Amino acid sequence: MKRATVVGVVAGILALSGSGIAADRNDGFPDGGKLVYGEYGRPATLDPITTNDMVGLRLTELLFNGLVSFSPKNEVVPDLAARWSVSPDNRVYTFTLRSDVKWQAKGGVADRTVTPDDVVGTLDVIRHPRTLTPLKAPYELVGDVRKLDGQTLELTLKRPIVNAPKGTWSWRPTLPTTRAARTSIASS
Repeated sequence: MKRATVVGVVAGILALSGSGIAADRNDGFPDGGKLVYGEYGRPATLDPITTNDMVGLRLTELLFNGLVSFSPKNEVVPDLAARWSVSPDNRVYTFTLRSDVKWQAKGGVADRTVTPDDVVGTLDVIRHPRTLTPLKAPYELVGDVRKLDGQTLELTLKRPIVNAPKGTWSWRPTLPTTRAARTSIASS
């Protein structure tokens, strides 16, 4: 009974609050506004790499971005990446990151732009043998990931995958990762 009440209240709030928010947009996504979201239960962690419970997975999907995302029509669209290209053999994916995406300022540290180092660092953590994560399997096909310049990174797959962005890089997280953190993980 409690669950049905919570779901009903959340659905009612979303229906009332969402009725006019997206009226000026044509991409199907609201421009600002407020989202009230409820879950039944408490996540074990909000770390998007190690979370493995359903509540935590759903919340981290809302909090963290991937290189690409899905449109309301279920098409692969840019998210952190402004654009990407695929080699003719479907093994090399080159992503150019958006320049307007920033990490939120925290504790006196100014906000900063999301960089290829953040994406490479996140993938290094996910792919490290000592990292226990449900995200490891999709990234086992990544042979190499490297920064090309200040806005571009390249992922090379071990074998071709035609729908790799749709299946792998859509909702996966990107975290602010420093070279020192990656070196620490690699040396453990």
